[in-house]
Amino acid sequence: MDKLAPQRHTTMEPFDDTAKEFYRQLFEEWGLTVETQREVFFQGRTIDLVVSCPTPAQQQRLQATLFSYFRRLNALEFKGIHDPLTILDYNKIMMRVWGLGVVQRPKTKENLPDLENPPDLENPPDAKSSDPELNQLPSQRTLTIICVTKPNKLLKLTQEFHFQQTAEAGIYHSSTGLAQWLIYPTELELKP
Repeated sequence: MDKLAPQRHTTMEPFDDTAKEFYRQLFEEWGLTVETQREVFFQGRTIDLVVSCPTPAQQQRLQATLFSYFRRLNALEFKGIHDPLTILDYNKIMMRVWGLGVVQRPKTKENLPDLENPPDLENPPDAKSSDPELNQLPSQRTLTIICVTKPNKLLKLTQEFHFQQTAEAGIYHSSTGLAQWLIYPTELELKP
């Protein structure tokens, strides 16, 4: 290769750091707590965005948005043209999201477990409660994967992954385990 030849610039990923920063700021403007590159297990296993909505007011703020299904703890992953969603990637993402239930924050006086009154796992507390242990429950977490390239292989395996198209084109949902959404923005209806 000629050292003097101009270097080709590769096409930037549609979901580069600028896009992730945009979503981080958007959710923060809505009054939600957002963490970027949240470590799950070790640095090689991070989630692009984790959005916390522990209060009913925060969840209510999302009702008129595409993210009205958010629960207490919500993982967002972005897959670009040069990084399409494969079955292997999907399994890694699921591992990270399930890992959100086991990663604990440093113990402080406020979040030490109440040993005298352990949580009743048969009858979990109301989702509107401020109990931080609710974040460990799969029913209080969601996963959203936003894909620039439609993940046809994953969507064709409906018996395995249980993704079904919703009433809105471009949005696919699976309610097995923890609630999961695939969003393919190219199919979304343009709304002002």
